[in-house]
Amino acid sequence: MKGNSLYVMFVFLLLACTTNEDVKKIDTAIEAVKLKFAPDRRTARFDVQATQKGDIVILTGQSTSIQACDQLMQSLGNTNLIINDQIVTFPDSSVGDEKYGVVHLSVCNIRSEPKHSAELATQEVMGTKLKILSQKGEWYLVQTPNKYLGWLDNGGLVRMNDTQLNHWNDQDKMIYLLPHGWVYNEPNDRSEVVSDVVAGATLINAEKKAGAYAHIILPDGRKGYIINENVLSLSPGTGQGLVETAKKFLGVPYLWGGTSAKGFDCSGFTKTVFALHDFLLPRDASQQVHVGKLIETDKTWKNLLPGDLLFFGNYRDDGSERITHVAIYLGEGKIIHATGRVKIESLNPNDESFAKKRYETFMRAKRMIENGLPFKGVKKL
Repeated sequence: MKGNSLYVMFVFLLLACTTNEDVKKIDTAIEAVKLKFAPDRRTARFDVQATQKGDIVILTGQSTSIQACDQLMQSLGNTNLIINDQIVTFPDSSVGDEKYGVVHLSVCNIRSEPKHSAELATQEVMGTKLKILSQKGEWYLVQTPNKYLGWLDNGGLVRMNDTQLNHWNDQDKMIYLLPHGWVYNEPNDRSEVVSDVVAGATLINAEKKAGAYAHIILPDGRKGYIINENVLSLSPGTGQGLVETAKKFLGVPYLWGGTSAKGFDCSGFTKTVFALHDFLLPRDASQQVHVGKLIETDKTWKNLLPGDLLFFGNYRDDGSERITHVAIYLGEGKIIHATGRVKIESLNPNDESFAKKRYETFMRAKRMIENGLPFKGVKKL
């Protein structure tokens, strides 16, 4: 009996040791997947916990990525434990069919937690499309076009299903340009105000005709009038269209971090110009250089087309590349970019406006769109 008891105890300890090793593998696997798919909680979530009950490990938590969950399960395939996967992926069941929202306030506040006293995470302007990931009472967990995550109360957006969002996407749009303005009930500035608007607001162009006031529709269906010269129509994404839009901002001062007509940095300028044609570029020049189609380029610039992006920079001591600036190509060796102010300069040494520094630090050129369609990494807004 004594020998049998010792044997049973030995087997128990052996199983316990194996189980502990497997649990460690699970914890390690969870951290590895989180590091790969959700390194920054502002833009992605992989909040997963493992709870052991005998030989069963229950996985609970939430994730913004189905691929992350799949990779975790694959990495746990060589353990001796039974895995009970209860991870919830967004959008969760609380959302239903209306998985999208469009901001209908001039500016909405997106918070870190579902309460008005929580930290302000970010803001979005009227007409911005959001993904709805979850709902808690009157609050929605949303994701912005730039992937930021946060909580927005139900007064800040209009919920939409796939059909409604497609209808919104298909409408002819206008973008408001000035820092602040008003939508009026009638085509004059003495009539009742329907809403305020800020730069970047997206509005539906209700009537395609010229005049002092444009007839527009807000995302929630309200109609009104706005001073025509203060808006730009979203035109097709052509190189020449991008050039014409870029020139509208000539003279706007340089502002580090700026992405509006109040002030631009170099990549904020290119990002805004493309956004006005319904295309979403990454925020920074060092990110923009990794999307689009590479164009073979020499200092004759013969292969470039208007609307292409040119990137400038240098090499570090270790040989790695450092992209520090971006400009839009105009044609005939000329570029438009935000440097001191939005200005036109030339990459041809014989031109009066020759930009020697840019000529010497040119790295490469990328084409972001062609025939109205985006290349890899460039998205439709």
